[in-house]
Amino acid sequence: MTPTSDILLVEAHEVAPAGIQAVQVPVPVERALLIQLNGRPVASLLSLPGMERELAIGFCLSEGLVASSGDILLAQYCRDEELLALDNVQGAVVRLQVRPEGVRESLQSMRRVRSGCGSVELNLESLELPPLSLEGTPHFAPAAILTMARALRGMAGTYRRSGGVHSAGLFAPDGTAHFLAEDIGRHNAMDKVLGAAAIRGLPLAQMAILATGRASHEFVAKALRLRIPLVGTLSAPTSLAIELATQGHCTIVGRLRRERFVVYTCPERIAAPHPACGSGPAVVQ
Repeated sequence: MTPTSDILLVEAHEVAPAGIQAVQVPVPVERALLIQLNGRPVASLLSLPGMERELAIGFCLSEGLVASSGDILLAQYCRDEELLALDNVQGAVVRLQVRPEGVRESLQSMRRVRSGCGSVELNLESLELPPLSLEGTPHFAPAAILTMARALRGMAGTYRRSGGVHSAGLFAPDGTAHFLAEDIGRHNAMDKVLGAAAIRGLPLAQMAILATGRASHEFVAKALRLRIPLVGTLSAPTSLAIELATQGHCTIVGRLRRERFVVYTCPERIAAPHPACGSGPAVVQ
């Protein structure tokens, strides 16, 4: 096996009409990432190597472990084998130094998240978040949303070389891509672009985030926690995601194809003829 930063070549067998032959195929690397807050382990993620600091910051912010990006004083990515051994983890460690008042008080035990599958509260009341405002909200033209989807599909990254990963992107209302990232789990990919935006101080309340795979309630909850008004998926949302987005006045778009997509919630943000918010999905062509 020959490893690179995010790809591993493995011995396999290919079955074809001409017969079976030995081949080398690329697969994405999956490894543990331990996140510490002020010296305390709070999460163990399985992720694709790369953007570890961004992933740790995005995870802590989108899961509500840290109140705001301004509370983060230092993010240290560690590959020192001796220090990793002390943490009893094979992989990497990101150590965050956070203002004590910025750490969530109810944080109790370390979370173990397998390949980015998150676990969050199911409604706005338990999230302790107000709904997003529909006044003064950014508007997204259908052409811009389709441009976002093309950018996500066109990433020349791990997926094109090996498959097996998800992608996420953070976009301006005009469709400009600020950050694109890949990971084993779609939530990890989302957290990577959120962390990158937090490091650079971008206004998430004026952005849209798109990802591959289904839009689950965890995905929408992360967006609501960071006040992102539009969530998109190349696939489709779940019923709980739609319910949470409706409560939180978050726009979900999905089933993104070449010239059409579905608006599942709050179509007021789509700059095209649309029904009133809450009246059901609308198809924008």
